[in-house]
Amino acid sequence: MPTGAERVLTRLAAGPARVAARAGFGAGVAGALANMLMVAFVVLAVVRPGPVQAALWPLACAAAGTSAALLIPLALVLGGASVVALGVTSMALSALVWLLLATGLLNWATGGSLLAGSGLGLATWLILVCRRGGAVPPRTGRVGRRAGVAAVAGTAAVVVGQAALPSSSTAWLAVLLLGGVPAALGWLAVPAWTLRLSRWLGVVHQARAEPLDGR
Repeated sequence: MPTGAERVLTRLAAGPARVAARAGFGAGVAGALANMLMVAFVVLAVVRPGPVQAALWPLACAAAGTSAALLIPLALVLGGASVVALGVTSMALSALVWLLLATGLLNWATGGSLLAGSGLGLATWLILVCRRGGAVPPRTGRVGRRAGVAAVAGTAAVVVGQAALPSSSTAWLAVLLLGGVPAALGWLAVPAWTLRLSRWLGVVHQARAEPLDGR
């Protein structure tokens, strides 16, 4: 019986595979850049706050928004209709919010809540497309599932802690730490998964293009 990844290979034409591979590569690079800028922003906020640290925030937001937007072609070729709809909606909302934050048209109090919602949707999409026998190769699927589960569990814990616990209380800080660490690790792994998947889709494109070249 063919796996989900093999079924994707069968139905995916060379054109969509090429577009998804290139967009996925761009999403991975932009996502990795966003992660590095975010880490630098947080570190400088502790050790040396100032204009350099402040300038990193809009750059990180712009890179994160670009990465989310470039993930949409991947969502369009992976999974069934409901999974595609979940992925595209989550990615589009995430891209819009990040870009509004980058331009200063949206404040963090509102943007953070919207990003939490879109992030939960995106991580759930990641788990669904990476489930066993799903639409991606097994090794890539394992990486995606682990990143998605960590992102969902950690982000959900942070959201619940923010909503239910008094700010700056010991319990609030504990929940933020326990939820924030796996969430951060999960989201840091997403660009690596995206780059790995884009490489696989590049192979799909080459396999689809070769018969045409041989005519």
